[in-house]
Amino acid sequence: MRGAAGGEEALWLAERGWSVQAVDIAAAPLAAARERAAALGADVADRITWRQADLSAHPPAAEAFDLVCSHYVHTAHGPAALLEALASAVAPGGTLLVAAHHPDDAHHADTPGAHVSPQQAAAVLDPGRWEVLAAETATRTVDAGGHGQGHGHGHSHPMVGGSPVSVDTR
Repeated sequence: MRGAAGGEEALWLAERGWSVQAVDIAAAPLAAARERAAALGADVADRITWRQADLSAHPPAAEAFDLVCSHYVHTAHGPAALLEALASAVAPGGTLLVAAHHPDDAHHADTPGAHVSPQQAAAVLDPGRWEVLAAETATRTVDAGGHGQGHGHGHSHPMVGGSPVSVDTR
C-alpha cells in the first residue's frame, strides 16, 4: 500500500485478516497509524509492516503482492512512473487499485503530480496483462471544514474527486 498516511486502508485490510505492508514517505503519519494499529490489538497490529520509503527510489519487489493500493499519492515523478512501479509489484492474478485526484480538480491544483484521470491510468497499463475492472470519475461535495486536519475553511465545495481505477492481472 503506497501513501499509507493515516493507515485507514491498512487497518481495514488487517482487521479482515490480510497481511499488509504499508508504505509512506513521511514518518509522522506512519507513527500515528502504528499507534492506531496497536490500539486495535495484536491481532491487527501484527499483520501490518509499516515502512517509511520513497517508492520512486526504492520500488517494491516485482510480483510480490496480491493487492496493491495507492490512494491520493503525490509524486514528483508523475503518475505514469508511479503506476508502472506499482503495477510491477502485483502478482499474477492480483489486483491494482489506484485512487487519485482528477486533473480537472481545481482544489488540488498545487499537487499536479497527484493528478491522473482513469483513462490516463488505464493507458499506462499493458492491456495484454491487465483487465480493467473499473475506471471512473466520481464527483462529490466535500465539507472543507472536515477535509483533513488543519484544512478547515468552513464551507463545502464540489470536487472532481477520486479517479479510482481497479485492474486485475490476466
